[in-house]
Amino acid sequence: MEAETKKDGKQQDSVPVKPKYFDAKAVEEIATDLIGQYHPHLKEKPILYLFNDGNMNEWASMARRNEREQFISGYLFVMEVSYKNWQVMSDQQRVALVDHELCHASIEDGKPVIIDHDVEEFAIVVSRHGMWRENVRQFGHICADQLSLTFKKAS
Repeated sequence: MEAETKKDGKQQDSVPVKPKYFDAKAVEEIATDLIGQYHPHLKEKPILYLFNDGNMNEWASMARRNEREQFISGYLFVMEVSYKNWQVMSDQQRVALVDHELCHASIEDGKPVIIDHDVEEFAIVVSRHGMWRENVRQFGHICADQLSLTFKKAS
């Protein structure tokens, strides 16, 4: 461990700083497979995959880099994944999470854009008023078709 000199001239041991961000190779491997299967518009498009070791409330996020950031970094998008959440997810959940984030990334007129979710609604509103909007109805039918699938619970 290296020693640092404080203002008063005394030596103190330096404490290594734990990085908040680090490479997410496991995420990138899953994304590469998914891009080949479902997201061909992202082939050859540079995406940076990062784990966040901080207290990230979101499981993951996808962000578009602005033109300056693209020039500096070479990346069009950055996918950031909570490492704490990643550690407790099943393989199936990990694939679904990465696929979800890739769905946010699109290219329009040659430029990167972020796509919003198909449905934004509260469960309590659906409980009270039913599937009152068309996009909620469509999403509900898709969910109903998937009810026969089984998912392993994360412990």
